[in-house]
Amino acid sequence: METIEWAKSYLGEVDEQDLNARVERLGSIRLAVIETLKERRATMLGSALSVTIPGAVSVSFKDNISALDRLIAGLEKDTDGDGITDFHPVEITALKSRWAR
Repeated sequence: METIEWAKSYLGEVDEQDLNARVERLGSIRLAVIETLKERRATMLGSALSVTIPGAVSVSFKDNISALDRLIAGLEKDTDGDGITDFHPVEITALKSRWAR
């Protein structure tokens, strides 16, 4: 069952009143999370996707948008509300020790 804590695992800290209003309007926490992520994506697209100061710094947000796209697609796979999906934003990767032979 999807809860506020589940939503926070996707959204981080969030205004619970806003989230509850979305849930009430849309009918599910999952749809509220998807809508919030889509709004964040739209905000990012409305801003500069990269900033470069020659010789000092270069920052790109294109990877962040791609990550949001994957996250939204994963959540949309299971919109029938049974809460069963193989996708979650946390991915654990085993790293090989640099000292291993």
